[in-house]
Amino acid sequence: MILDLNSVYLSYTKDYYQLHDVTFHLDNGETKVILGERESGKSSITRIIVGLEKAQMGSVTLNGIDVDKFDKNLISIFSLLI
Repeated sequence: MILDLNSVYLSYTKDYYQLHDVTFHLDNGETKVILGERESGKSSITRIIVGLEKAQMGSVTLNGIDVDKFDKNLISIFSLLI
């Protein structure tokens, strides 16, 4: 499975983006660690990937297919990784 985040933005208020231009690529079998201070957006990235949040801008794809096209049960695919 290939996961791509491309220029992802997420905002909970109109004045501040929690995520600003987040981009990364994850290949099958690859591991990435997301580190950051409290309230820096780590959980928000996870919530977008599994379909619990929707980014205001940018794209999130699994094997080239936008995550919005998948059944909202994506969390079951990633539950072992969270």
